[in-house]
Amino acid sequence: MEGQLLTYTPSRDFRWYPAYVHCGQEIKTRDTLKRFGIEHFIPTEYRINSRRRKVEHPVINSIVFIHSARERILSFKMESGIGISYIPDRTRSGQQLTVPDRQMNDFIRVISESGNPPQVSVEDIPPAGSLVCVTDGPLKGVEGTVLRTDGTHYVVVTILGTISARAEVPAGWLKRISKERIRK
Repeated sequence: MEGQLLTYTPSRDFRWYPAYVHCGQEIKTRDTLKRFGIEHFIPTEYRINSRRRKVEHPVINSIVFIHSARERILSFKMESGIGISYIPDRTRSGQQLTVPDRQMNDFIRVISESGNPPQVSVEDIPPAGSLVCVTDGPLKGVEGTVLRTDGTHYVVVTILGTISARAEVPAGWLKRISKERIRK
């Protein structure tokens, strides 16, 4: 997977804002965000198309993650001309949905370590499984839910309740944690 995270010095006013873009406009949106100097995360992978060329594709269709101050994301929408819709927060009237920094950082790490193509799903995930923290390896410190499939253990990091990324982790590296311990 290509590293599509553009980073700057974080600010206390910065939040991760997920946003919808038109299908097929993720790469154009990424390029525009770069031009405006706005931190963002758009996971991509390379696939071979029908002409046997390597072509970059988004891993998550129609969703981009923007790390900036609220005023900046609103002005970006007006200045850029990009058809972008910030996801509304149903619990706070008139506000955009945000992803906590800790969850987003864990999500980025899991996608980066999961290989190519990353295993990402956009679906409702049942609240089954134990809450765990990875205690060793490249994902040390990542918190998520354990998933076991055919004897293989995965740590699953979910953001927004519907987007998840998973990475294979040896069972010995998983430590069960309480719900209160999850860091925001």
